[in-house]
Amino acid sequence: MNEKMKARWERRLKAGVITKEEFVKFTVRSLELPPVEEFSGDEIKDLREALSLSQALFADAVGAKRDTISKWERGDATPGKSFRRIFHILKKYGLEAVY
Repeated sequence: MNEKMKARWERRLKAGVITKEEFVKFTVRSLELPPVEEFSGDEIKDLREALSLSQALFADAVGAKRDTISKWERGDATPGKSFRRIFHILKKYGLEAVY
């Protein structure tokens, strides 16, 4: 969200034109997430092993099939943006972030 737009919405909130809930909804919708980093097959395998998980348990943790994890690790397929974001969260915060 650019600063001009944020300032405009803050003025509306201060003037009572919008509610706090509307302001929060706007700011959440306007949230700019950082780009999602790529993960190679080796990086996915390293992450899984760092978490001490089998392919089956790792698949369960990220919401994928075990065969899909195997394909990603071999480089036969690449994970989509949502899975890469989950990998980033797991890498940064560990399993506690998803369980």
